[in-house]
Amino acid sequence: MARRKNTLDNSELAIMKKETKSYVETFQEAIDFFVKDCELRNLRSFTIQYYLNEFKAFLNQFSEQGVKADVKIPIIAGIKFPI
Repeated sequence: MARRKNTLDNSELAIMKKETKSYVETFQEAIDFFVKDCELRNLRSFTIQYYLNEFKAFLNQFSEQGVKADVKIPIIAGIKFPI
């Protein structure tokens, strides 16, 4: 086995210098990212809707305290509530 060099080639350096955003800047981005993650993990639509309802309650507490958060909570389509 060849000895490893401790130098990076140009493609590895490009990865190091690449500027990607690894954070979210708004509540809307965070909620959209969270919903996409839930869908990727194949959570039931009822579970996702429950989480979104909890987000809505959390954001209502923010608004009562005077913190402005312009967020549109999505509605998960296809949920049929039992009678």
